[in-house]
Amino acid sequence: MVQVLTENCSIKIMFNIDKSAVSYKAPNPYSCDGQRSLFFFVDPPHLIKTVRNCWSKSGITGTRHMVINGQFIEWKQLWTVYDKVSGMAATSRGISILPKLKFEHLKLTSFSRMRVDLAAQVLSQSVASAFSYYNDPSTTETQKFVSYFDKFFDCMNVRSTTEWRKKKKPNLKPYTSIEDERLEWLQSEFLKYLKDSVKDTDLRAQDQNKMMLSRETMEGLQITVKSFVEMTKYILSETSTENSESLYFLSERISQDPIENYFGKQRARGRRNENP
Repeated sequence: MVQVLTENCSIKIMFNIDKSAVSYKAPNPYSCDGQRSLFFFVDPPHLIKTVRNCWSKSGITGTRHMVINGQFIEWKQLWTVYDKVSGMAATSRGISILPKLKFEHLKLTSFSRMRVDLAAQVLSQSVASAFSYYNDPSTTETQKFVSYFDKFFDCMNVRSTTEWRKKKKPNLKPYTSIEDERLEWLQSEFLKYLKDSVKDTDLRAQDQNKMMLSRETMEGLQITVKSFVEMTKYILSETSTENSESLYFLSERISQDPIENYFGKQRARGRRNENP
């Protein structure tokens, strides 16, 4: 349970154990019309890190044994691709199909596990394309897994009106319509993919949990997607301006990074002060 305290009241939200139904919003006690809601999010960059961390622990020597549609999602599959790419680069004078993928992306430390850039570069379309290039039938589901989370992060990380053109990634387009196909994909296809990743009910709950992303990560993804889709539709449908054609929403604005940057600057002003 999470309890949010305000000046005159408290808002209680019960998070259900049932993965198919999570509480992701609460009535806004300060709304004028009584129809608005407070939406709750788990920071998308944090989710990308926890997804990568769960994947890195999946395998024979790990604590997880992730299985989706009958195929294992294992970290050693990424090592295999990395070795093949490194061997190809050595024989082609440095040319690589994965120039950003380095040893530090795979050999994780307590520090590198906290870096969002390393997680985003692992769960990227270029890595999914590398799996496709080598065309190993045993990694088909891993390719889909990586591709889905690359699209999820793009959908949640739209930060300008021009970046999608420069990077040639339509999923980085600003949101301008409640009919945007990405909103439908997030709610229908992406959440269904997460739900369908666990189907074997004959196993004990403890063993079944090891065959998927962690419970906290699964719950965080569902809360964030449901909140984001509903909030975005509300913003785009309720906001009326004379220049409605120029109205857009940048999903990166829900990230907590600006808050972290602000407090980081305040902390830096204290220099050596241990209690700023």
